[in-house]
Amino acid sequence: MDKHVVRGLGLAALVLLFFLSDHADCYGQALAAKTVRVGFPSRSALSWPLFVAEEKKIYATEGLAVELLLIQGGAARAVQILTAGDLDFVVVGTITTLTAHLKGSPVVIVSGLVNLSPFEIYVNPEIDSVRGLRGKAIVSGALGGPPHFVVSVVLRAAGLDPKRDVKQFAMAGGHNRIVALEQRQVDAAVLEPPFSFRAAEMGFRRIASARDYLSDDQNNAVATSRPLLQRDPEKARKFLRAVTNGMRFIESNREESIKVLEKYTKQSRPVLEKTYDFIVPTISEKVNMKGVEAIHQYLVDFGIVTASGDLQGFVDLRFLPRDG
Repeated sequence: MDKHVVRGLGLAALVLLFFLSDHADCYGQALAAKTVRVGFPSRSALSWPLFVAEEKKIYATEGLAVELLLIQGGAARAVQILTAGDLDFVVVGTITTLTAHLKGSPVVIVSGLVNLSPFEIYVNPEIDSVRGLRGKAIVSGALGGPPHFVVSVVLRAAGLDPKRDVKQFAMAGGHNRIVALEQRQVDAAVLEPPFSFRAAEMGFRRIASARDYLSDDQNNAVATSRPLLQRDPEKARKFLRAVTNGMRFIESNREESIKVLEKYTKQSRPVLEKTYDFIVPTISEKVNMKGVEAIHQYLVDFGIVTASGDLQGFVDLRFLPRDG
């Protein structure tokens, strides 16, 4: 081997040795970090605490290396991946996790997140009411998810059949649905903040808000699988502490939190300010059990599950911070 190459390798080894000794603590922490894979269906305010915990290094403080994974197939697909063992946690609609639980899945809610439904129906300006949706094309979320659920509730209240009276298309993620509405591929879309406020800014008309129809709700939550809680309870405690601290950060740091959501959603400052005021009062790790029970009743009424379904074991808040 060429002597200059040998000398070069020797120098590189010395540099590497110096680096490792000088950064031994950081290196050890990196090796010790627990990897956590988290799925979510939309880059929206519904996953805000996840984003804040990442950007403000709250996960790292807990010794976690968190991978935030956008699941293109929607909430139901995220739950499937969770139960297959390829995700550790998901942040999805309660209606999706509850349906899976009642059908035998080991999925369990371990923390609330957004406790009131933020979904609204926006339409082309020529449509002036829910009844005006008859014969129109509306894009909601994936089958069985919260946006699809909201459409069913709103249409039924107006005397319309969700299966016969409208042309309903499934599309996961408000960031995708607003594009379909903007490009006039559909007449209406179910949107959550910040995309609902963006639709209003573009001149689309709001004809329904889920909050006017759902007096009790638990919109979305952090869920995991029962096997993970049994196998690695400390991972659950650390992750939930980080997410809860992300919630507290959002509540007390408006400006910094808006900047984080801007990075993930690419929306304007006015839209994000409205989003903050609309969403933040509904963010909580606590779970509204009356809302869970109300969702169960809707599932029964829609014929998706039977009335005999057991809610026991579906919510397990033992792993939340004690002062949460």
